[in-house]
Amino acid sequence: MIRTNEITPMSATARLTLRAATVALAIVCCMKAAPAAAVLPQTGPGALDPTFGNGTGMLTTALAGGIYPYGAALQPDGKLVVASSVSRPGDTWAFGVTRYLQDGTLDAAFGDGGTGIYPHTLNDGPGGFGAAIGPNGRILVIGFSQPDSTYRCTILALDAAGHPDAGFGSNGYVDLLPTAGGTAQCNGAVVQPDGRIVVIGSETLNVTQSFAARLLPDGRMDASFNGTGLLKLPLADGFYAKSLTLLPDGVVLASGATANKPHKGVLVRIRADGTLDPAFADGGRYVTAAPGTGVDFYASAIAADGRIVVAGYRGDLKVSPLVARFSASGVPDASFGNAGYLDFAIDGNAGFARSIVVQRDGKYLLEARVVLADKSVHYTIVRMLPGGALDPSFGQGGASVLPSFIAASKDYNYGMVVGPDEKIWVAGNVLANGTGYSGIARLLGDEVRTPIVEFYNTTLNHYFITADPAEAGAIDAGAAGPGWSRTGEAWNSGGPDRVCRFYGSPELDPATGLRKGPNGHFYTISSGECAQVKQDAGWKFESYDFSGWPMAAGATCPAGTLAVKRAYNNRFAVNDSNHRYATSDAIYEQMIASGWSGEGTVFCAPE
Repeated sequence: MIRTNEITPMSATARLTLRAATVALAIVCCMKAAPAAAVLPQTGPGALDPTFGNGTGMLTTALAGGIYPYGAALQPDGKLVVASSVSRPGDTWAFGVTRYLQDGTLDAAFGDGGTGIYPHTLNDGPGGFGAAIGPNGRILVIGFSQPDSTYRCTILALDAAGHPDAGFGSNGYVDLLPTAGGTAQCNGAVVQPDGRIVVIGSETLNVTQSFAARLLPDGRMDASFNGTGLLKLPLADGFYAKSLTLLPDGVVLASGATANKPHKGVLVRIRADGTLDPAFADGGRYVTAAPGTGVDFYASAIAADGRIVVAGYRGDLKVSPLVARFSASGVPDASFGNAGYLDFAIDGNAGFARSIVVQRDGKYLLEARVVLADKSVHYTIVRMLPGGALDPSFGQGGASVLPSFIAASKDYNYGMVVGPDEKIWVAGNVLANGTGYSGIARLLGDEVRTPIVEFYNTTLNHYFITADPAEAGAIDAGAAGPGWSRTGEAWNSGGPDRVCRFYGSPELDPATGLRKGPNGHFYTISSGECAQVKQDAGWKFESYDFSGWPMAAGATCPAGTLAVKRAYNNRFAVNDSNHRYATSDAIYEQMIASGWSGEGTVFCAPE
């Protein structure tokens, strides 16, 4: 899901207040963060990831003239894409897209050394407000541009290498201006599985209102969406839509607030045919009752039971983070907070919640921004139990308030992405020294702490490991078939990285009539190797099974960890590949002596 900044397009004068004088563009990647103002946990949920950003969990990227990120998306291969507005010579602006590898280094295979800069026009603008990932590695950037005196909602499509996609719109760009004489900007977008793109935007003509549009994969308007591809969403108090959530069957949920003050939170549900859903709230719209103090909805997520949870804020001057919960049909959930609304504060400080994710265990993960008593602004991640209490197992009492990226910087987070391994990426603006930097942080999710136990099958001559006690019990009971028994070998799960687990594809190869993959499992902690195996038709990705430590520089294990070595049975030719993982050097050498190939240390486990 894409999130947007909460400002209208900036004039050139306003932009000058955000940056130093523009000079030739130059990239400086991945500076270490400033010393922590508060001590976060060293490990566990909410801790900064020690495998990211040179061990700090945080990094900054600079462009001469300034770079101002407003959204992020995670590719299936684990690379992070960050969309920005970039300052250029001559007081002009451009879309900027930066791509980071798993360890935080810039991806040299993308753009110009990791960053692509896309001016679109020579006039003031454009600005990138968010990113989304489409099929076949396509990257979509949304925001606004100004090809003449009028701002337009703009969608830019890039190929996987960062080049404008010639098969989309005009040289990779589509500009939308729903109402002649007005101005418009794109604020959020989602990509459907079939590649169609749904965009939410706002336009101003006397008052700010919002619109939704759906585009075909080639950028043309999709006439099956409200007959024209466009749906206007007027409200009496105006409407500023800020984000979209994709629901099943092509339905989308837009979140935002009324344009007039005091703001009122707004949800709109749009059916796949481009019409408002009459079964949702009041004819497809929910608007907060007159609140006295403002209420704003930034983003939404859907829980496993279909209920809607919303992140935002309440207040006019000193605002407080807000979570609201609704039934699937748009009715406030009276069992949550105060009639469905829950205000909370981080150590009594002002702030607001910008995005929300419902974890697999039902907990709510919130991206917030907090202003401390000294007026410093910090990225903040909060985890909440489904009942609304802060989760004491996360960060410090339920929240991780990140230190400043640069001494005395003001850090404005604009995007949170949670990976399938439950690591939490946060991206945004770091304002310091008269300019803007891209600030990226990564936090740990839940670690798997159960023991990893080993089984051996006498019939197959295969080894298997699992950290799931229920799975181990089922194997003991014969659920995996005959011949399996525990070897007595085990080690502990734990560490910052999740291990990818694959099973040989049981699908049949039409050419041979045999299985495409072996009847065995494979495990790797390497993000690159995991992405590569995912592309192999002979293997099926099953899960991020347990936690471990990657090897440090020099292929050594960090202090306090054990080397996990991998041996291979060399039976690829007969589609019977199997690997054995062991922390015992004696077992590893025994496997090599029996004809298996030694592949060395592949990850590390806590002692």
